[in-house]
Amino acid sequence: MTEGDALVAPATPGPAETPPVPADGVVVHTDESGRTREETPFAGGVIEGEAKSYAPGGALVRVARFKAGQLDGEAVEHDFVGNVVARFTFAKGRLDGPATIYAGGRIVQEMRYAGGVLTGEMRSYDAAGTLAAAANYADGVLDGEQRTLRPDGSLVRMAQYRAGRLSGEAIDYWDNGNVRQRALYEDGVQQGPTRTWLATGEPDREIIYENGQPVANRSLAPAIAAAPAPVQTRSPGWIDRLLGSG
Repeated sequence: MTEGDALVAPATPGPAETPPVPADGVVVHTDESGRTREETPFAGGVIEGEAKSYAPGGALVRVARFKAGQLDGEAVEHDFVGNVVARFTFAKGRLDGPATIYAGGRIVQEMRYAGGVLTGEMRSYDAAGTLAAAANYADGVLDGEQRTLRPDGSLVRMAQYRAGRLSGEAIDYWDNGNVRQRALYEDGVQQGPTRTWLATGEPDREIIYENGQPVANRSLAPAIAAAPAPVQTRSPGWIDRLLGSG
């Protein structure tokens, strides 16, 4: 979600249904059937306090706090049956602080904003509530370590980012925990050796990259030794003749 996508000051209704904006008090907007759709508090002529929005059926779908006309504090969104679907924190109209996304009553994503942009670690969870991915952000883009995990907590992939681009080593893992591949990146471009391993842990291949293009490819599998010569069980015939046994 970006700042202002869903949590904004209530829209001004059309002239026929616009109640006068008080210096102080609560403005109530209703729909054609007379149901309350928005309750907006004012103080000193600007929105101040807890504003609420309702679904057509009357369910509360949004509660947000305003200060001096700007979103400030926690804003909570609900679905039409009352389940919380999102919590955001604002300061002076910008996302600032923790944010949490829910599905079916469980947390599916946790993150933090500073000055309207993603900052710090974002964590994603699977349907069982187990950590499925974690990634670090700075100034709204990936920066630092990014991890993807299996339901048992083992790593699928671990990679390093800088300013939104792959930079450094990226490692992929087999289900049994053995390394599957190690690759190097510079500013989002694959560079240098990429090595792969079999699930058993044995080396497989090495591919050399230059500016994202493979320039060399070789097997790392151990050479298979030649079969030993059969053991001779009797002397050659000329030795037998020499010894008079032929």
